[in-house]
Amino acid sequence: MRDQVEIDELLEEEVVLARSSLVVDDKHGLEKLHWFPGLPYDTAASIRAAANPDPNILRTLLKYGKKYYLKSQLDMSTIPRYADWHNEYGPNALNSIYFPGHTSALLQAIRSQLPNNVAILLQAGADPDGVPLNCMSYNAAGFLRFGPHLSVGDIGQSITAPCYQREHLLKRIERPQMSELTRKEIEDRFEDCTARFWSEASFRRLSQLPHGDAVPAVVEAAQGASIDILDQIFAANPDCSFWISTSSEIPSPATPSSLALATPLHSAVWSRNEKMLACLLSRGFDPNVMPLAAITRCITPAMSTIVYYLSLRTPIYNVHILHFTVARLSLALLQQISSDVSLSHAGKTALGHTLLHIACLPLDERYIQMNSEQIYRSIHEIRSFSELDSETLASHEHEPHDDYVDGRNILLNQQYPIFNPETGFPPRFKSPLPSSSYFTSQTAVIKHLFEENPEAVSATDIHSNTPLHYLASHRAVNTESLRWLPHQQSGEHAWTKIRNRYGFTAHDLYESGQNVVERPEQTFWHDGNARYRKEREEEEMWRRREEEEMWGTNGCRLMDQSMK
Repeated sequence: MRDQVEIDELLEEEVVLARSSLVVDDKHGLEKLHWFPGLPYDTAASIRAAANPDPNILRTLLKYGKKYYLKSQLDMSTIPRYADWHNEYGPNALNSIYFPGHTSALLQAIRSQLPNNVAILLQAGADPDGVPLNCMSYNAAGFLRFGPHLSVGDIGQSITAPCYQREHLLKRIERPQMSELTRKEIEDRFEDCTARFWSEASFRRLSQLPHGDAVPAVVEAAQGASIDILDQIFAANPDCSFWISTSSEIPSPATPSSLALATPLHSAVWSRNEKMLACLLSRGFDPNVMPLAAITRCITPAMSTIVYYLSLRTPIYNVHILHFTVARLSLALLQQISSDVSLSHAGKTALGHTLLHIACLPLDERYIQMNSEQIYRSIHEIRSFSELDSETLASHEHEPHDDYVDGRNILLNQQYPIFNPETGFPPRFKSPLPSSSYFTSQTAVIKHLFEENPEAVSATDIHSNTPLHYLASHRAVNTESLRWLPHQQSGEHAWTKIRNRYGFTAHDLYESGQNVVERPEQTFWHDGNARYRKEREEEEMWRRREEEEMWGTNGCRLMDQSMK
């Protein structure tokens, strides 16, 4: 039998190997196999072990990690990346020094669908919520209205600083979060952007930080297929209070579930897992709960299915479930929903969009004739549901700006986040033209909506655009709809007489788009980053104010370098 010293040495070697994503081979030795794809090079050892299908690696690391860490501190054999052993080898390790808090060892085990590793971590004392509350608060702070446009920046230093916490920022914001759209929020949509009809112009992805839309742990578990993992998380008593009873505001102090950007029911709906959905409903999860941490775009799980709960609207942009239904351009779905509720119940959104507006909106930036200056100046609304505009970005390796999503800038600055006169103009964006089935579906929905409400053809939104303004601005126009709609009741007036706030009629936009010559560059594209620069200026003002009042407080050093 080997003596204890030899066993300890072997186990220490296993700890070193686990730290580098190594696994034990079938014999007595140790063999390097691979780095786990998708994990940053500086990912904590226990997170790498949590992704390893062999639970012995995780079990060994949790048991002997502290000993190895202390030994490496004494003999300087390894320069530690973390201030204490918990962050490297503990059951509550966070993912990296650059993006801490949105992947922990427990979240990684859930994401890898390894129930044995989940059990080991919970038994070792892992937080059943998956991440600390301050990480949840930091994540939610980025979605506050009237606050600074927080950039990802130096998160490793800032995530625990009070000036980056949601509660601290709320004290500095005078206007209530649950209030009507302000003049500034509306004016932000007028220039240099395209915005989803259901959300703000300065759009921030829910997954702005890696996996930020999949915390706490129950939300992550509900995305997977393992009911066993979900049951293990529930057995550890995570916070689920906000998801079980409908609330109109986030409690004070906030709880992990109240700061989540999605509910477990959302996860189950999005993954189309009926068994997971039934399990959550049986435990009392409320399908009418809105994740209020992302106040401008929160929808209930029931709304996300577009069935039954037909009186619900989003709280800020006043988008009815019928608006979402029309945006799908499915006449069959629209007829099914409207059999239970009149289309007149939808009314207008807070941005002035009727159902007919929504049907005529371009899907995303690829569908807009950007080479026409009149259209470029006039069209700022799209009906895409995609946060990433994945269709647009599919051929691009990088996005401009880590935390800033503006499809117009993506299209016009494919290679250079900000136009650089030294490197020249970026290449003209390429995009497929809509299929005939797309036009057929759109025309069917447009005709159905017009028959229900003919006056909508001359209704205007915040841009003073009628539905025809949007319909005329596509790169490839829907010829059938444009031949039909302007010749209906009030259609001719809307087509030739109503000018938008930029001075153009729908007919003007159509003529401009049809006569344009597509070029690899346009002079009026130069100001495409004006809004981005404006937001950075506002962020700098916030940071300087914090710097003056809180310099050196609780590690909250706001350095000018982080703003560059």
